[in-house]
Amino acid sequence: ARKADSASATSDTTVELKLKAPDPAILSKLVFSAFSVVNSKVAQANGATDAADADKSDKAETWFNGNSAGSGPYMLTKWEKGVETVLERNPKYTGTAPKIERVIIRNIPEAATQKLQLEAGDVQIAMDLSADQLGALKNNPDVTIFQTLSDTMFFLLMNQDKTIGGPMSDPNVQQAVRLALDYEGFKALAGGQAVTPPTILPVGFAGAYGEDKSLKRDVEAAKKLLADAGQTAPSIDLEYPDFTFGGVSFGTMAQKVQADLAEAGITVNLKPAELQVALENYRQGKEAFGLWLWLPDYRDSLDYVEFLPDGVVGKRANWLGDKADADVVSLRDKVKVETNVDARNQLFGQMQDYLLSKGPYAALVQPSVQIGLSSKVQNCAYNPQWRVDLAQLGLGE
Repeated sequence: ARKADSASATSDTTVELKLKAPDPAILSKLVFSAFSVVNSKVAQANGATDAADADKSDKAETWFNGNSAGSGPYMLTKWEKGVETVLERNPKYTGTAPKIERVIIRNIPEAATQKLQLEAGDVQIAMDLSADQLGALKNNPDVTIFQTLSDTMFFLLMNQDKTIGGPMSDPNVQQAVRLALDYEGFKALAGGQAVTPPTILPVGFAGAYGEDKSLKRDVEAAKKLLADAGQTAPSIDLEYPDFTFGGVSFGTMAQKVQADLAEAGITVNLKPAELQVALENYRQGKEAFGLWLWLPDYRDSLDYVEFLPDGVVGKRANWLGDKADADVVSLRDKVKVETNVDARNQLFGQMQDYLLSKGPYAALVQPSVQIGLSSKVQNCAYNPQWRVDLAQLGLGE
């Protein structure tokens, strides 16, 4: 929305969007859920606004959390935060009506519980199985398994603000952390089709390096960098959510970080927190050292420019443009508007080259995704943007 100069309806079915500057990712952004069409009159009647300060003055979120004003095949009839979402067929939908009248989406945090409920027939789709569960399911005639490389990345954030990050704000310490990590071990923890991304740009995205350019562990080099920084025995708290994603436990990952860095002489104190509590500190840039994951909001490599100075994640690491290297700020600005494919890929290569040795992040692992399906489920096609198109699903006998 910040890049839009104007938006106008040129007919009942056409919207013309004019941009302030070139945006090579605009088509990817338009299929992101934030651009879903809603009834403007209903939205405004319930607190929505299109004023210039809408990011602060719009009050419609609470209403939308329990109601629908959209144009899609389903309507929201219930939303209980962290528990359950209920969708029912929209009788006013102008397209082909979905085959399933009612869809219940339950939040089941543990992969083990999802597996048990799938086997018992209590759920028809389990979205978050772990790779090590597949062996026990592959011979079950009532279950079908889908597995592919995810677009999700686990990473470490090191705060650039010395008053918050302490030793983690030192570039030598940041590189020492990257070199001390056992990347093959993290890949083994994730299992399945997991890979090690060289930096924060996931393998498979346009311009992304392959796994062959990933850092290799070098504990002795890490120790030397710590000595060069005057940090002979640094101690730091690692904050992370008590949460499991893709069958990968943040707690297990954090213990692995703790053990790896201990070999280089860094003491890591584990500080898990409930997801919403952990998110608050992370989003406000208050974590000295954090373990997180990132799923792209839209399917374009530009989404990862948010990790650079002044980006969404950059600000969470207190990596600000006025204190960052001029070359990475210039690179950020160029890649945001470059539309030539070859030139874009070169710029993304430069971004990755920079992040292999500098910057406040360490990319840990890009896990695979495992989805378990009841054999009764029909027409389930995985899409990395919206995962599963519920309107296409059917249920057999």
